[in-house]
Amino acid sequence: MAGISYTVNDAAIKEALQALRHKAGNLRPALRSIGEIIINQTDDAFASGVSPAGEPWKPSGRVRTFGGQTLVNTARLRNAITKEVGGDEVQVGTSVAYAAIHQLGGYIKQKSRTQTNAHDARGRFLSRARERRRKKPVVISTAVIGARTIRMPARPFLPDDTSVNRDAILATIARHLELF
Repeated sequence: MAGISYTVNDAAIKEALQALRHKAGNLRPALRSIGEIIINQTDDAFASGVSPAGEPWKPSGRVRTFGGQTLVNTARLRNAITKEVGGDEVQVGTSVAYAAIHQLGGYIKQKSRTQTNAHDARGRFLSRARERRRKKPVVISTAVIGARTIRMPARPFLPDDTSVNRDAILATIARHLELF
């Protein structure tokens, strides 16, 4: 799984998993359950617009202008959160290329570019789809857009070592220990 990852280094979780390994030998069922806990925690972040640590996300420009929900325009990122269980670990993350910039924040450097725009007679911008369907004349213009740097605020959606739902994970491990 490419993208972003965190390692949970919680002594109590490690100790409980070690006890389960000695008792059951197979950690895969418990790790699958732990992965689901983390995925649910991530789903809650997307649903509420609040990081797993409880910090509200800064609304995006799209949300401020048109409404909706930050990081959920197409739901591609939200729907691409997966878990993989292998060996003695579970990985929860996404392969979506832009996930890291949203999780961690940072700067995006855009090069200068030329952009072709379509307008109606009143000067209103037309989408490419509307431009193709339009029967009336369309005005085409070209704009040169200079280089710029955009600051993307961090909007964490994956829990890290400090915000992972430790109590739910320990309770899940305890339930798996009771089976043996």
